[in-house]
Amino acid sequence: MLRGPRFDLDALRPDPTAIGDVSAPTFAIVPDPRSLFSDRAQRLRTYGGVSPMKLYLDFVADIAQAQSETVLSQGWAPTDVMAARARAPSGCRRSIE
Repeated sequence: MLRGPRFDLDALRPDPTAIGDVSAPTFAIVPDPRSLFSDRAQRLRTYGGVSPMKLYLDFVADIAQAQSETVLSQGWAPTDVMAARARAPSGCRRSIE
C-alpha cells in the first residue's frame, strides 16, 4: 500500500495508445574531440588543486592529456561533428573554432 501524499495511480499506468508517437529521437550534440580531452584535463587539474584526491585527479588528467595529444597527432578531420552540428536546432549550435 502506498503511504504519504496521495498518488495518481492513473499516471503510473502505461498508455498503450502513445506507442509510436515519438518518430525521431531528440538531437544530441556530439563533443568536438579536438578540444574534449584537453578541456577535460584542464578541468581535472583545476579540481585537483582544491581536492584531497589531487594525486588521482592529476593522474586522470595526464590520461586525458595523452588522449588529446593522440587525437591531434592523428590529424582527425572534424567533418562528422561539423555535419552533426549543422543539423542541430539553431539554439543548440555553438562554434567549434
